[in-house]
Amino acid sequence: MANEALTKALHLDSHIANVFAAGAVAANPDHSAHSFDLNHVDKHGYIEHDVSLSRDDIAFGDNSTFSKAVFQPLLQTYEASATRQGSNDAVKTSWKTASEVRYARVKASKAKHDAEGGEWTYGLKESILSYGESALYLNLLGKDGVAPLEWVRILFEEERLPYAEGWRPPPKFDQSMMNHAFVEMIKANEHKAEEAKLVGMGTVEALEAGITSMIKGLSPTSRGQQYHGFSQSNLACLPESAELHDVICEPQILPSIASGVSSSCPYERNLSMLARPAPLAPYTCARCLLNQQKRRAASTRTAPPPPPPPSGAARPANRRLISLHGEEAPKFLQGLITNNVTPRTQAGFYAAFLTAPGKVLHDVFIYPTLGSDWHKDAHASDEKGPEQPGYLVEVDGEEVGALMKHLKKHKLRSKFRMRVVEAEELGVWSLWREDERWTSHSQGSTTSDGMLGLTDARAPGMGQRLLIPSSSQDGSGLPARLEVDEAPLSAYALRRYLRGVPEGQKEIPRDESLPMNYNLDIMGGIDFKKGCYLGQELTIRTHHTGVVRRRVLPVVLYPPEAPAPERLAYNSGVSTVLSSGDNQELPAEDAATHHLDIKRDDKRKRATGKLIGRIGNVGLGLCRLEQMSDLAVSGEGSSFSPEDRFVVEDGQGGEVGLKAFVPDWIRGTVRSARVQKRVE
Repeated sequence: MANEALTKALHLDSHIANVFAAGAVAANPDHSAHSFDLNHVDKHGYIEHDVSLSRDDIAFGDNSTFSKAVFQPLLQTYEASATRQGSNDAVKTSWKTASEVRYARVKASKAKHDAEGGEWTYGLKESILSYGESALYLNLLGKDGVAPLEWVRILFEEERLPYAEGWRPPPKFDQSMMNHAFVEMIKANEHKAEEAKLVGMGTVEALEAGITSMIKGLSPTSRGQQYHGFSQSNLACLPESAELHDVICEPQILPSIASGVSSSCPYERNLSMLARPAPLAPYTCARCLLNQQKRRAASTRTAPPPPPPPSGAARPANRRLISLHGEEAPKFLQGLITNNVTPRTQAGFYAAFLTAPGKVLHDVFIYPTLGSDWHKDAHASDEKGPEQPGYLVEVDGEEVGALMKHLKKHKLRSKFRMRVVEAEELGVWSLWREDERWTSHSQGSTTSDGMLGLTDARAPGMGQRLLIPSSSQDGSGLPARLEVDEAPLSAYALRRYLRGVPEGQKEIPRDESLPMNYNLDIMGGIDFKKGCYLGQELTIRTHHTGVVRRRVLPVVLYPPEAPAPERLAYNSGVSTVLSSGDNQELPAEDAATHHLDIKRDDKRKRATGKLIGRIGNVGLGLCRLEQMSDLAVSGEGSSFSPEDRFVVEDGQGGEVGLKAFVPDWIRGTVRSARVQKRVE
């Protein structure tokens, strides 16, 4: 179907369409499937790759949405290159300018990784994808490398084809045109020697041979074709497709995924292999791999972080913001989120986006911006911008691209604009002072000095959330007038864990979590008096007629031979030693501890919950209330006994003890037992 759509809509040759279809199908986790969706296309290392012309690299967070910070310098390079060539029409592309822009992006990406320490994934495969990306848009938007620069901008920045500006699909778009574009751009590249070193090929000849081999291997009509401008020695020894596998697709780099991809292309194996993720890592032999596994299994006494200070401010660097601005923004949000939006409200609030069946997509904070200094500055160029309502949606940084897709899918003709706010523009901060108490009615989203913020009312003592522009930050990143010291992110996470507050994709898995299991109702994230919104039916039915048997609770981990703790407390000096006999212990903070089964410590070892997050000896558990606590939520009553013990396994045969606690604020908000339908 995807092949048919590409060939009919854009007149792509079926072999070119197969490249994208094969890559997208390969990104589907179900390798027996012959289909894909847009989330699969976005998956890193298949079609999406580092050094994209319009998106940031995956090491820096959001690699799925347009980045003005990445694309704008490339647009300026295009304009400058056209001017240097003395062209009368400075808004046209050429092979040379396209090649300069592509390499400028390579250099900028490498420099950013060197400066910030990200893992740079750019080898021969990514170089070929980069050339292919440029060849594709030049052939799609123009002829012989010449296309209006404005059309290029529209394609990347607005993510649409410039049909209204006069573009029409090319009469044909076959493999020979792609091959020609590859060759012309490589010939125009004045930095081949530098790029050959970057991709690990060493010499220009090796780089040209690798790229030419791929062209020859992918195109059934080009076998044996002579490409002008490449050395005859390279052309004489171009490998056949089977040898190409050894050159580009070594087993330790690009494992075969030929099964499950269906197309008519006789070189399908090469296409599907090209689509697999390929971080060019050094080869690791089996013996070294075994030693690494042994080292991972050995004792690693990572020191737990210190307890959170009584006052401080931490920056959750994994949170991002999406701006919605326009007259219909309140109405749009009202139909999608679980909490109530009114155009006149000035107080920020907690909410969630749900799927149609009522599962959590994203937990978010909503900040009304009208009246704030940021709102005035951000929308000053719009004629009615400062007067129209606006909102900032705070979401898990890893999910900002997915939320943008969700919003675009439902936007249709709604009159508002939306964009991802650059991390450098506004920073999210959590501020707390244990000797002060904020309530959800103490202020709106805008503070007296024009700063955006809200009261974090998910649990008592969570403090405030502030959106601080980079221009108002001091050397540490905080405005001096806040009169608190910056605290590490672990302090913010520990404060959440001790209160039983989950947050983000890792702790509230997308598409599979019911909002009440994760306390969204008792954390103020759902308005049960609100009218229709996406996912409302199951949510409201559960509230009125169901029983919520599982909820997230704070848990304490302890050595299995020790007595269970009497109170909920973080202790950085407590070691959660496993019972495997060789002094192993869980690391201080490890993603591998997410979603481990919690089991009753008896012969049957029946699961009673899951550990969804942990730092040191405290964490969060999704617990069956009547089995792991004294709360009775159904007419059946609680089967819990204070003598009951629970454990969590580490996957290597070891165990640690675990005890769940019910904070007072949860105990006071969970409804008493009643006989109703079972809702898990």
